Amino acid sequence: LTTNDWPVHFDLEAQIVDLATNVVFSDTIRLTVAPMILPPECNPPQAIYSTWIDGIHGIEWVGGDADRWPQDMVKFVKYQTTEGQNGDLFIDLNHPLKEDFPENLRTEYGWNGGTHIWPVAQGGDGGNIMATPPLPDAPFGKLMIGSTLTNHVNQKPYWAGQGIQPVVDIETEWMTVGHVDEIFMWVATNKVLYADPWLAADLLHEQIATGNGTNSLWFGIFPEGTNATVRDAAIAKDEGENWKIATLPSSLPDSTNSVDIVFAAPIFATNDILRVNNELLKVTAANGSTVTVARAQAGRPATAHAEGSVIYAYNAIMQENIAFGVNSVAARISSATNQLSVALGDYAAQVEFVPMPVLFMHVTIPIPFHPSRQGYIAATPNVVNGLVDANDVYHYCYTGNLGFHEYISSVLPDPRAYPLWLLHIKYGNLHCATAASRELSAAPPWWQTVTNWE
Repeated sequence: LTTNDWPVHFDLEAQIVDLATNVVFSDTIRLTVAPMILPPECNPPQAIYSTWIDGIHGIEWVGGDADRWPQDMVKFVKYQTTEGQNGDLFIDLNHPLKEDFPENLRTEYGWNGGTHIWPVAQGGDGGNIMATPPLPDAPFGKLMIGSTLTNHVNQKPYWAGQGIQPVVDIETEWMTVGHVDEIFMWVATNKVLYADPWLAADLLHEQIATGNGTNSLWFGIFPEGTNATVRDAAIAKDEGENWKIATLPSSLPDSTNSVDIVFAAPIFATNDILRVNNELLKVTAANGSTVTVARAQAGRPATAHAEGSVIYAYNAIMQENIAFGVNSVAARISSATNQLSVALGDYAAQVEFVPMPVLFMHVTIPIPFHPSRQGYIAATPNVVNGLVDANDVYHYCYTGNLGFHEYISSVLPDPRAYPLWLLHIKYGNLHCATAASRELSAAPPWWQTVTNWE
């Protein structure tokens, strides 16, 4: 029996029969099914599996014809075997590309024929279901589920029904795939990484402003994107394929008033979004080399800028990421971060939200499990979509950019980068290419917290 008030139960009729198969005695036995606990990503891993990553300490190789995105189709959970004992449980997410991965994993790594498989309706994929750490009002965490249509129709009721972990809606329908782990990753019980386009823009600006715009950056969703430079990723070009970049011919005051700037030659056009230091400007009129700019755009305050400061126009992708309004990528992620903070309640004050540099681009992807779906996908390697190994080391995809790596090393202890661009252009990153069986604390026994046992 399945209801919205899980745990559910089913009835069995036990019979004693004689040699002639006559029923001598019968009785009805009711079995109650224990809810399943989805472990948060920050729990210590017992074992980690991958089809693509070799040589990382603590990660084992899954060979054969296993699918290359095991994280997208399998989650490991715990279930009660006897009082005080938990068992391992596969959740087979029925990914259309999963092939024989669960059977392959059972065969190669010791799970016998008694391994349990719980099918989940197709459409959400593994990366879209994550759990928070234990919370005061949710001892086994809350489930974070993305808001794409298939996740809500097919999966949300399934997870809400287990009754142990409250479900938290995270806004993800603006993305192509829409996995929660594209924008959030728990790396400790009090630390969560989140994708931050503003941080990416600031790190790239530091390089442009210091004359290092030719530094490399892996960018785009095709192999040739790995040859991009910082200015390829950030700066707009004119019709003649010239970079829209210059220096201020005179200083700008600390003022929110519009101002005219006269450059040595025509460079910028009406509606260009300009960056100078940490301020954004919008070109409201252009007449040859003279432009009128509105100050303090996209929430960046006006400040004074010295003559000779580098100023340039952002390309369309950068504008979509950080400017303007509720539909920018940065604004959408800010909304999702707020949703998570609200779900954490008072515990949010104890959590460190760590920004990670990621830029997104809008694409149409003709892939089998999301045919011709439009939305945003990471345009730089998604460093949020990483993995904490058994030694608390964070593994992530190489970005090709020294500034990004220096920042990541400053906020995470001794992180390891891997040149896995092929994973990125296949619509996933390091975390999407792994699956981990994780330990759950035995105290307090979760079954003692259930209030709706029959």
